[in-house]
Amino acid sequence: MSTPSGLHFVPGPGSDAEQRDFVRLRQEGDCSVVTCAHAMQDCFGSLWPAGSSAMLDAFDACWRSRDPGSADGLECAFEAAGSAFRQCAALHRAETDDGGLGGTPVGLLLAAVVRGRAVSVHWNGVDTAALLREGQVVMQTEPLTLRGEVRDQIGHGGETLPDIITGGFRLGSERERPPRSTTFEARSGDVVAVVKHPRLDGPCLEPEAVAPIVAASSSLQAAAVEVVRRALDDASRTRRSGLAVLLEVGHP
Repeated sequence: MSTPSGLHFVPGPGSDAEQRDFVRLRQEGDCSVVTCAHAMQDCFGSLWPAGSSAMLDAFDACWRSRDPGSADGLECAFEAAGSAFRQCAALHRAETDDGGLGGTPVGLLLAAVVRGRAVSVHWNGVDTAALLREGQVVMQTEPLTLRGEVRDQIGHGGETLPDIITGGFRLGSERERPPRSTTFEARSGDVVAVVKHPRLDGPCLEPEAVAPIVAASSSLQAAAVEVVRRALDDASRTRRSGLAVLLEVGHP
């Protein structure tokens, strides 16, 4: 029996990007894996589906080749995604040859593995994974931005700092911050939610706004659709892409 889940993706206007370019959900026995990737081809924040797909394809290939119970499987798959992105980014940079004026490509990846009531999350970017319980947020990851790093270090503040992305896979000439990892102390019936950051091609809802929607919805798929609908409807700028992934914990 598959684990109850919900996934909804809405591409930006005029975009030919597909859902699998940015997010994938795999369910194998008692193990579910959510991967969410966003690649930017320059410092202007333009989303780059080819770069995102390269990360997700490499992650999938490495994950399938390893023992599902391997303790280092998530870390190895994450490293494989980084290597694939750097190769893709180097080719892109050589082809565009803009003299470095556009900056360098950046690859952002979040992977969440749910096995029974054990939830492991690995990320290097700004998408957020949160553990929801009875309409409340129990735990969540902190985006790797200048603002988020300050909050992560001292527990508060940072509101006046620019929301600059500090994480991500980058070409070898640039310094990379190491990815973060955490585990959620989940209970049966909790829900893992993955939502994208507003810097990534459009609006999103904070986990605090997602939790009551999940609690009030008839199914996780209905909740995912509603989360994206509200994010896009509440947007203060041109309607762009939307994404939400929801996965129940501890379902037999």
